[in-house]
Amino acid sequence: MTVLCIGRGCREEMASFLDSVGLDSETVSESGIYQVYKERTNQKKLELLYSVADILGENLPVREICRKILDHIFDFLKDIDRAIFILIDPASQKIIETISEPEVLGDKTMAYLHEIVKRVMADQKPLVISNAQTEKDELARTLKILQVESVMCVPMSTQWDIVGFLYVDSLERPYGFRFEDVALFMDVSRRVARAIQLARVATGPSTDSDDETSARTQ
Repeated sequence: MTVLCIGRGCREEMASFLDSVGLDSETVSESGIYQVYKERTNQKKLELLYSVADILGENLPVREICRKILDHIFDFLKDIDRAIFILIDPASQKIIETISEPEVLGDKTMAYLHEIVKRVMADQKPLVISNAQTEKDELARTLKILQVESVMCVPMSTQWDIVGFLYVDSLERPYGFRFEDVALFMDVSRRVARAIQLARVATGPSTDSDDETSARTQ
């Protein structure tokens, strides 16, 4: 396979694409691009995990924790357009709150998020679509109608329950993330899930979006 990329930002764009289609470092070793990109990405991963750990150690309300982490997610994934923490009631499995950037979500988006949540809940695994244009199932058709190019949604799981989901997507172009990012975001989601679970154990479940419950990791 030959890949030509010209212009500013070529290195990151091409490396992200190569990751998405499953090519490893040996395949593109002659160019040296992949190795440079990997080293920089690994450093950014560590920075994200350190930032998440710091935020969870601040004893902040759950909503503020999520909003701060969203800022770091946008810093890590430059090509995404939306990031959303979707909190659910584990008993009813219904959405009780969304913390998102941008903050306002329309009715169509909320209906779509309900369908995403149902699918991830049923499959019990992350949903990952890096390029909606190449997919053929019903969800891909929905994504095309909503002009969503790529989607990642991972469950926020504790030892006992799923307490929510971390969702990101891109609207402008596909490959808003790499497949290897899924493991990273599963890690982030588990950390946030533990914090939410601790807050709920301490104060009882709440559906109030202005809940000032504090969460802290052990």
